[in-house]
Amino acid sequence: MKPLTIPRLELNAALLLARCIKRILDPHLKIVGTSSWTDSMIVLSWLMVPHTSFKVYVSNRIHQIRTIVPDCKWSHIESTNNPADCASRGVMPSELTKLSLYWQGPVILRANPSTWMNLVAPMPLCSLPEVSPVSFTTRIDPHDCLEEWFNRFSSCDRMIRVTTIMHRFINRCRRCVLEPHPTKCLSLVEVDCATRSIIRESQRIYLSDLLRELSTGTRVSSKPLARLAPFVDDVGIIRVGGRLRHSTLSYECKYPILIAKHPHLALLICRRWHRLTCHSGPRVMISLILRQYWIIAIRSVVHEVVTKCYACVRLAAKPPQPLMADLPAARVQQVRPFD
Repeated sequence: MKPLTIPRLELNAALLLARCIKRILDPHLKIVGTSSWTDSMIVLSWLMVPHTSFKVYVSNRIHQIRTIVPDCKWSHIESTNNPADCASRGVMPSELTKLSLYWQGPVILRANPSTWMNLVAPMPLCSLPEVSPVSFTTRIDPHDCLEEWFNRFSSCDRMIRVTTIMHRFINRCRRCVLEPHPTKCLSLVEVDCATRSIIRESQRIYLSDLLRELSTGTRVSSKPLARLAPFVDDVGIIRVGGRLRHSTLSYECKYPILIAKHPHLALLICRRWHRLTCHSGPRVMISLILRQYWIIAIRSVVHEVVTKCYACVRLAAKPPQPLMADLPAARVQQVRPFD
């Protein structure tokens, strides 16, 4: 059996005092108030803090003290004025008969009751023993982190370059290769790999239900998406099906990549093609984008890009038309002929 610590023993003494007070209280008498003292700053600090902040042993006894004597006022008393120390520390019988502290109590009891409350600052909770550790559970949605990462970029090319450099760094760390890369330029293979990873993450966030249905072979629940005959290719990217299997077009043209409307990636792709086509109109942009990507509600995304392009807005602006003067009176007033 583990021996009790000094603070626990002092807490048990405070509990014993509370039980004694409860026993001697007469329910037929009107008690104005009760006061108790302890020479332990730890126990006094425990009684000033909610009992749920401590471990089970201390918490239960603090709760019992507050339940037994709920209106009791606890104060601190110095060890030199504590009569209980006379018995715990030992006193010679010849000295005990003359010890007024043991028989009459401390001098503070004979003073004005208003001076009994010794205002002593309690110890901070972090320095108290027997504090119960508090466990917090933090839930982080990885989708929110990835969405925030997409929103950091205002250019599709820059996002692809950053992702390519990250892939190069990760691959070098996995292979533990310390030699410098043969070339500092990004290769086409690395850029394509980074582009595919960006598209996969975007589809995993915004088309998660469709990706799960296609992976498990279940029926596509969304009717607008089911009309597109989507499928997952060899690299895990959702593409749009169709009737162009025997066409001589490239694989990307026959089966464009499906991009959701809401992600920031769709906006970056439209901005990129708007810049590559020298700020062309929506029809040209849509015809070129559909050769590689099938963006849901692409017209609204393209319209947003065009209307928010400063160059297009400035060039499409028309000069203000001045207000013409009023028509002459001969043209708007009724008169007789030949007057």
